[in-house]
Amino acid sequence: NNDNDETIGTFDAVYDRGSMVAIDPSLRREYVAVLKRVLKPGGKILLIGLEKVASSSSSEATKKGPPYSLTKKTLYELFDFHHIDDDGNDRSSSSSSSWIESIAVLEETDTLKTNPDDKRRHPDLDQLLETVYLIERTK
Repeated sequence: NNDNDETIGTFDAVYDRGSMVAIDPSLRREYVAVLKRVLKPGGKILLIGLEKVASSSSSEATKKGPPYSLTKKTLYELFDFHHIDDDGNDRSSSSSSSWIESIAVLEETDTLKTNPDDKRRHPDLDQLLETVYLIERTK
């Protein structure tokens, strides 16, 4: 509802520590639309995602949530951003009308290796990748 835009305002930066992965995957496009509405031109989003990785025999474990798994590919698709450079970072959009300038991976950690509690909570997963993304809006 656009009536709420004035109440919410617009921002130079957004920090997402758990929102995207908590939202049912079927509703994530709506969340991205809200981010687009509230982020000023040239603004930045610092988003922390979780990707669940499991062998094919345990693939159902990757679908459970929240938190829901968020792969790099899914994130790029949600932001309609598809060009990946040699380092695995998105640097330009496939469309000149895109509102996203770049998406970069700042850090990726397998929390199953660094946090024993995560391994106990997620015994069917091979990896639980926590990835920090910096998403920059066009100016």
